[in-house]
Amino acid sequence: MQKLKNTMALLIALALVASLGLLPAAAEEEKVTFYTENFDAYENDTAAQAELTKKWKVEDNGSWGNTDGFSLVAENGGKALKMSWLGGRLLLGQTLLMPEAYEIKLQAKGGSTGHDSGFIFVRTISQVYQVTKVFDTATNQVRDAVANDNIQMSLFEGDGDKSDGFENGVGYAGIYLKLHGDKLYIVVKTEADVDAVHTKGIGNLRYAASLPSGKNFENDYVNIKIVEKDQVVSIYAEDTLLGSVAYSELKDSYFTKAVIKDAAGAEVGTTDRAKISSDNTVGFSTRGSTMYLDNIQMDSLSGELTSLKVVPIYDASAPEKGEAIP
Repeated sequence: MQKLKNTMALLIALALVASLGLLPAAAEEEKVTFYTENFDAYENDTAAQAELTKKWKVEDNGSWGNTDGFSLVAENGGKALKMSWLGGRLLLGQTLLMPEAYEIKLQAKGGSTGHDSGFIFVRTISQVYQVTKVFDTATNQVRDAVANDNIQMSLFEGDGDKSDGFENGVGYAGIYLKLHGDKLYIVVKTEADVDAVHTKGIGNLRYAASLPSGKNFENDYVNIKIVEKDQVVSIYAEDTLLGSVAYSELKDSYFTKAVIKDAAGAEVGTTDRAKISSDNTVGFSTRGSTMYLDNIQMDSLSGELTSLKVVPIYDASAPEKGEAIP
């Protein structure tokens, strides 16, 4: 009987503690920064090149300082990185090992409202995919691909997809963002049958999200945030949700099911032929355009960095500049 009384007393005490809010709260999301770059510490293009190539595959690495290459520019309250086609066409994070749950913040400007632009990739691949079949517009037939067909599908290469009023997308795999004036396109790479529209057997599931009022990539450094948790990639501009991509159904190293939703949660696109890589590589590319990047920060949302090499690549004591990233 005494044991029963003690048990009842314990239960009553626990209920009282819970009602008073005295029980410990569940552990909150723990952010750990594993990469940050604001370009301010670099004296010149040579210094920037030496440090950025430690983390990024840079293409063309011989184009630093050229008007059609990579260069530091005095903008946004300090220095920013300018990537100009053709030389400044690729930054690929081959040595940035991304955690499963992460957040990327950056500021971007430039691009274009045509089919070319500046692009931001997640869940892409580090290797270069090679197209094997193409649609020949001269003969209206599918044939074997040759080198002149531009078959090496880097993140800057035109993919031959003429859908949605575009002449092409870029790359082979992943989820990418296209800077597009007062819009940000959220795009999922897909596979497609080789035909007159998908001339290299590559497609794009696109959703055009409007930027917050008054913002335009042509004139403004726009704050972009990408958050991935539980196989959902959420995209923000100026801390406003623009849309999300949920992916699933892993097959041969690619997630094949993808659903794009708008900010209200309404489904705006779906595919069963997605090419979203299970090996998450991030990257930036340009095609026929110029893009400016600044204040890049990448955080783990799990608090775990066991497989990541944390190597500061700029002077952390350098003062921040530009607008604060939400």
